[in-house]
Amino acid sequence: MRHFATESGKSKGQFYTPAEVSRVIAKVIGISPQNTKASTTAYDPTCGSSSLLLKVAAEAGKHITLEGQEKDVTTAGLARMNMILHDFPTANIVSGNTLAAPKFKDGEQLRTYDYVVANPPFSDKTWTTGLTPSNDPFQRFAWGEPPASLAARIARTDCGGRTSRHGHGAGRSEIFDRCRDRILIDG
Repeated sequence: MRHFATESGKSKGQFYTPAEVSRVIAKVIGISPQNTKASTTAYDPTCGSSSLLLKVAAEAGKHITLEGQEKDVTTAGLARMNMILHDFPTANIVSGNTLAAPKFKDGEQLRTYDYVVANPPFSDKTWTTGLTPSNDPFQRFAWGEPPASLAARIARTDCGGRTSRHGHGAGRSEIFDRCRDRILIDG
């Protein structure tokens, strides 16, 4: 992936989450062979080349259902290729803006997952393109709207799932604290 980034003139962070970071996130969410089965689901709303999803699958120790959405069409193609190369040919990776046009829905509601992980592009200052957070049909901003410089992605999981999110030195925000507290209390 580093090669693709260099050749395209983009940073490697636009393609994949470093292995060390992926490993930590996969450990933090607590996925393991003991608590997964074939029907276990994992989702990454900003999947890049899918390296984070693949690390979650590796921690699961078995094939689980993997789904991801990536804004950049070319990177989404790399993600699909990466899934095939790592023996996850049935992983469902789609392209599109997760916030403005989420693709994974059950009817008119966002699909829920056992595990949701993300390494979103926190430096994206145009994250609201195609979206009015105060009028979000999925009410993803019920805990507040992130500041313009911190494009926080809020993913909903069922109470049995866990959500992990982190930033690139972007600092903590009030919304992060509220989400963390809610997950710790409710989840």
